[in-house]
Amino acid sequence: MTGHPLLCAATRSPDSLQAGGAATLPSPALDRTGLRVYFLLSLSSLMPVTLLDVQPGMSVLDLCAAPGAQSLALSHLLWATPTATAADPSHNASPAAPTISRGSGGRLVSNEVDAHRRSKLQRMLVDHVPPELLENGLTTTGHDAHKYWQRQEADTYDRVLVNAPCSSHRQVVQQAARDGRAGAVGGQWSLPACQTAAALQVQLVCAGLRALKVGGRLVFSTCSMCPLENDDVVQRVLQRFSPESLSMLPPSGEGLQLSSQLGGEATKHGVMVLPDRGGWGPVYAAVFEKTSSLVLRMQPVQLLSVELTDSEEEEEGFEGSGVNGNDNDGAGSVVPE
Repeated sequence: MTGHPLLCAATRSPDSLQAGGAATLPSPALDRTGLRVYFLLSLSSLMPVTLLDVQPGMSVLDLCAAPGAQSLALSHLLWATPTATAADPSHNASPAAPTISRGSGGRLVSNEVDAHRRSKLQRMLVDHVPPELLENGLTTTGHDAHKYWQRQEADTYDRVLVNAPCSSHRQVVQQAARDGRAGAVGGQWSLPACQTAAALQVQLVCAGLRALKVGGRLVFSTCSMCPLENDDVVQRVLQRFSPESLSMLPPSGEGLQLSSQLGGEATKHGVMVLPDRGGWGPVYAAVFEKTSSLVLRMQPVQLLSVELTDSEEEEEGFEGSGVNGNDNDGAGSVVPE
């Protein structure tokens, strides 16, 4: 990657996880400007970010941004430079916070429709991002994404991240592991929940693709293990548009390197990281490239093995659906999961 570095450190500590995760780690200190020097997140949540291949000066949209760790990572790729730290060899000194400035230009829009989650997103960004960037460079919005970007800001962004709301298998797996109830995971799975989530995800990806510039890249990501919410969503999106409009890109660069380190497995359209391979995930990601202006197919082809009950065309039907916001950035939790 030729852009700014994504500064992070990974640790594997099962004892911390069993004891309650982040409660066993020290609170992040403040640097001389009053910003927190680090943020805890799951390493696997960085895979979709690295697959975007963000470069300084780009315009980036984080369509479903709360709780915010991926927006923070995107801000680093756009604007951060390392800060030298004189480490004390007798202590595990915290690294100095990187310098973040808008000298390279660029723009980041972090969107979250839910007011409570948006408030958490804004607080996290205030704690970690310089005020001058929050005033000129990084914007927080509260649009209903699948409605707003179907109508506004067409062909505007170089990169779009759709870390979509899903049935949240990651949270189910984590809670069952903490409670010693591995066998209870299956009992919390629901086909209707997956169907509802998948219908919304199709709308979000289509809206994100409309906002994407020709030649730009969109990464669709979930923390679900259900194919209905992963490859099948990608397939439904591809069926909506002419083959000349979109192409799927294989993992490359730092995204490929990280997915390999996490034990990622190739799927039909993307890559899946599962906990049984290395303790990370579940996280799914697929990379779209917009190769020309979007052209709808005249007669979409239906290839899904399961008939979805929610209409993709009735946008109003998604409100109050109960689909969980995607917290797959693991914000505030110890790594790994």
